[in-house]
Amino acid sequence: MSRFKCTYLALIVSLILTHHPAQAQRILFAENFNGYPQINFNYPWITGGTANAFPWRCDIPYLIFGVGFLDFDNDTKVAGTIGNSRNGDALLGTPRFNMGGVPHPWLSYDSYFLKFKNGGKTESATVEISLDNDSTWTVLKAAPVSTNRSMVRTYIDLSAFAGNNLVRLGFRYSDSLTPMAGWLVDNIKVFEPSEHDIALIHAYPEDTMLSYYQAPSSVSLSGTVMNAGTSAITSFTIIYSDGASPMKLYNVGGVNIAPFDTFHFVHSIPYDLTAVGKRSLKMWAALPGDTIRSNDTLGLSLRGAKFIPTKKLTIEEGTGTWNIQAPRGYVFMHALDTLGEPPTRISIHTNDIMGQKAYADYLYYMDQNFTPYFLFDRRGPVRPSTFFTTYEKQRNYFGFAEINFVATTVAGHMSLDAYIRPAIDLPGNYRLALVITEDGVHGTGSEYEQANGFAGGNAGPMGGFENLANPVPASAMKYDYVARSISPGPEGRAGCLPANMIAGQTYSCNLHGIYSPESPTTRLNASILLIRDSDSTILNSKSVAFRSLGLDNIAGGQWPMQVYPNPAGSSATVAFELPSRMLSALCATDITGRTVYQSPSGWMDAGTHKLELDVNGLSPGMYFITLEAGGQRATKKLSVVH
Repeated sequence: MSRFKCTYLALIVSLILTHHPAQAQRILFAENFNGYPQINFNYPWITGGTANAFPWRCDIPYLIFGVGFLDFDNDTKVAGTIGNSRNGDALLGTPRFNMGGVPHPWLSYDSYFLKFKNGGKTESATVEISLDNDSTWTVLKAAPVSTNRSMVRTYIDLSAFAGNNLVRLGFRYSDSLTPMAGWLVDNIKVFEPSEHDIALIHAYPEDTMLSYYQAPSSVSLSGTVMNAGTSAITSFTIIYSDGASPMKLYNVGGVNIAPFDTFHFVHSIPYDLTAVGKRSLKMWAALPGDTIRSNDTLGLSLRGAKFIPTKKLTIEEGTGTWNIQAPRGYVFMHALDTLGEPPTRISIHTNDIMGQKAYADYLYYMDQNFTPYFLFDRRGPVRPSTFFTTYEKQRNYFGFAEINFVATTVAGHMSLDAYIRPAIDLPGNYRLALVITEDGVHGTGSEYEQANGFAGGNAGPMGGFENLANPVPASAMKYDYVARSISPGPEGRAGCLPANMIAGQTYSCNLHGIYSPESPTTRLNASILLIRDSDSTILNSKSVAFRSLGLDNIAGGQWPMQVYPNPAGSSATVAFELPSRMLSALCATDITGRTVYQSPSGWMDAGTHKLELDVNGLSPGMYFITLEAGGQRATKKLSVVH
């Protein structure tokens, strides 16, 4: 190793290991509103509006904004203008503070602002500053628009106003005396940053459900840093360690990160995940001259799995023909057809002709889920504004186990054998539920009319519902994904899976479901949900149309079929009877769906046929023998023993 490399490495290691006392930021003004004792703002704060003496309030977001589903903590106080009110021009001014002797002051604050439009007018929000006893106000910056229903943090350089000792910040909101959404503000801070300060603000994967990888594998690690200092950053170092292996250093150069800008990186050295199980890592950023250690380090975890199961997200939609917002769910659920392999979709109707009261009540009492709602794997309600972004993320979540099943149906009853193969050890109580749904449900009576709050277009476009009447006539509606039954119940069947499932092993469970014999099987779907009992989370699912299932006697008893001996040791005979000359083929699959035998397709005459199947080369276990003839299927189970 060259002397330069040795010296540089020693410098970096010294930078990493040497302890420096933390240099705290100099705080000139700070307010998070949690300790503010009143609802209305009084001196030394100033507030007022053209139509309301107290347009700004200090309270929890729900009581100010009028909505309880913002994606941030609703239990902490914020400052905000009253939503859906006529505030006119509304100013909130901070107490005065002193910026004398501070050459580079900065402002940071959190904001929630939609820039709502109503009646041809648009609400506005600006941050302003006054240096002359509130006589004049200078606009610093307009508030950013919140696009994901969460607070946005903004940084503003106040260096141009340094040295002043009678400073007041103003947060000015205007709705032009028209009902609008309003503005929420929190965590206002004026401070003097350090000259050199790098903050590691993200270390990926952050989401536990995205931290699983098949072991062994090399995992790429990435993250985001922010320049929290006043000097531009042109180079820095990212280090990670699992506490057992040598530290991995990545020197990043050729960058120019301005104060409070961010930079995304991918570490140059992947982490070797060698075995199944959890690995905890620490990642940190190093910058010469940075003595603030409180913001440069984050932890992250990686999890090794035996394999990566196919993930099928489950979306349970609460809906009803009486609900004026239900058309949005109709549009959103169908839109998923355009985004690749669709999820398991279940529409649970409440208080209408398609209602499933027990199912709907269970989901309501889980988390006070009022219709309409969306539940993704029952991890909590998903707001319409984040429906598609949440779907794109959670469809890639870890699936925990592979699910396969084979079913038989007789006169409105389904018997289904499910096979669960975990990718990691699953100790605890896990359950299975069988859901039968129906597509294309329709009727002629008024009970099939759909209330439509999007009629006329005042609420914006909604997949064509803006052009339909309120209510939408029954003749124009066909309801898909309609839950017809969930067996044995929404919580799943207890005791059908062992309390300690081992990765790589296969476990079976028999379930029974019901459906109306009058429902065409071409419109029915069967779904298996793997449910964690402790919190009702759905870990994975599998959903298959009835017409795609290998169902015994799917043609109404026209195909008598036997497989013997069963269990089989060396060979098995498949005997069946065809009602007419048909193009036929035979295949055998294991419980994972892998094809282990496939016969050529050929014409077979009407009558009884016997085919010999050599099983000497098959591993002991359960297999499914499927005969396909005339476009229909029949399936039997075969146990192989040696």
